[in-house]
Amino acid sequence: MFEWLGRWVTSVTAAAVIVSCACAITHGAARRQVKFAGGLLLVVALLTPVVAVDVDDLSFYTQQYRAEYERYAEKHISTDTPQIKLIIESRSEAYILERAAQLGVECSVEVDAKRAENGYPYPSELTGRYAEGTDEEALTTLCRLVESELCIAQENQKWSEG
Repeated sequence: MFEWLGRWVTSVTAAAVIVSCACAITHGAARRQVKFAGGLLLVVALLTPVVAVDVDDLSFYTQQYRAEYERYAEKHISTDTPQIKLIIESRSEAYILERAAQLGVECSVEVDAKRAENGYPYPSELTGRYAEGTDEEALTTLCRLVESELCIAQENQKWSEG
């Protein structure tokens, strides 16, 4: 691959040098024609690799890449899902606590993540406790933020005082 890239860079550089030399030695109307022809030469040098692409090889490599990706994704979804679930839960909890502190709501939360159809977990339920005397408006704002930013519906948020 790097050998092919080196040849391509060399051909583009050579074409640029030839065009520059030709422009340097011409004047007037001939110079415009040399610039035009030189521009065409550079375009041909740049596009030669695109024209030389073998569609069958490209198709083969695309299928090979797709198969490797599917094996990789299957392996990591099945082996890493518990860790991903824990990470999503803990980061969601930390985010909610940070937003609660900004709103002046003292609380503790626990987020439960469920597995979606594609195999990846997402935050689905929230169980929270807020301090006695918490402003109801701030708590309502927090519930709306959790719904809009983490997609945990308000009916899946269970809050209690304590």
